[in-house]
Amino acid sequence: MLETLGLNPAVDYPTVEFLGNTGSVALPTTAALGIEKGLVNKNDRVALLGIGSGINVLMLGIRWQQEAKRKAEVGSRKAEGGRRKDEG
Repeated sequence: MLETLGLNPAVDYPTVEFLGNTGSVALPTTAALGIEKGLVNKNDRVALLGIGSGINVLMLGIRWQQEAKRKAEVGSRKAEGGRRKDEG
């Protein structure tokens, strides 16, 4: 499918191999993992496609509008009470 759309297969981020079939949470979980790993950057266009046993299908396109918060950055903000240093 990626080749048909003219997309490089290297941009695919499948998670079923290590998460298994997670049903209705597959797309949000995969999106969160990809964002956390730094695979999504500001102004990226992201396509999410989920197929549930042939019974249901979800396809969603997103244009990411902000810089992703990396896991280390989120962890340090929690340790600081949820505030950035410049927020006082």
